[in-house]
Amino acid sequence: MASSTSSFGIVSVLMIFSIIFVMASSSTLSGHRSFAYDVFISFRGKDTRKNFVDHLYFALQHKHIHTFKDDNIKRGEKIGDELIKSIEDSKFYIVVFSKNYASSSWCLDEILKIMECHRMTHGHKVYPLFYDVEPYEVRKLTGAVEEAFSEHRNEVSSEKWREALKEVAHLAGWELKNTCNGYEAKFIQKVVEQISLDLYNSNLDENLICRETMANIGLQGVDYTMTRTLCEPSPQDNQYWQQMWLQQLEINKQLQAQINQLIANQLDNSSSQYNQQEDEENDEIND
Repeated sequence: MASSTSSFGIVSVLMIFSIIFVMASSSTLSGHRSFAYDVFISFRGKDTRKNFVDHLYFALQHKHIHTFKDDNIKRGEKIGDELIKSIEDSKFYIVVFSKNYASSSWCLDEILKIMECHRMTHGHKVYPLFYDVEPYEVRKLTGAVEEAFSEHRNEVSSEKWREALKEVAHLAGWELKNTCNGYEAKFIQKVVEQISLDLYNSNLDENLICRETMANIGLQGVDYTMTRTLCEPSPQDNQYWQQMWLQQLEINKQLQAQINQLIANQLDNSSSQYNQQEDEENDEIND
């Protein structure tokens, strides 16, 4: 009987390990949201594409902040699936308010989706930049913003767009004319430095949560390299995490299959030993 008890003890340990392993995979994933882009820029092309936004984009890229700018997406009357996915897959959003921003239904649809993501709990953050309009013009839809928005007043989405504009304009942001004395280069530098710092702090928080999750489920002793793989994706390559996670899932499947086979073997051995022991005991009784 001692041999049988020992075998079932080994099986129990393996089953516990299997459960912990699966929990590690699912808990780490749920606690760590990966993004394809660090920043998504929403802007009115005819106002800022070839000047302010172009300079902002290259300043962000120079800081290794992976940024989405819709240069190569075909325009239509409604926002496309590709753009929606890019918004969902971006961590931070920069909304560049200019005089004609509210005249574009495309921009207005973008801001609706941005605010939808912002309200979710995946670390999305919105930075309004007031390029050549003032915050109160966007909040109250007056002045140049009112004039730009006027052509949409009778559209079905009019009220939703209006509320989204107000909501973004109430968030903390920067107004060009009141920052760095209106110098665009210095203004862009200030914005990029703040976003870079916020991204760094956000990644630190996520790494801490990931490590705490692993500790809470009993994985304090895992290899340091594995911990870094799971909790600290490369800041210069935002595809790194996705690639590594896919690789990890494949490894998990292989290990899980091995664990299951070990459990099955142990159960078979235990059953055989138990049957053999019973036969021996029966033989002794018959003798």
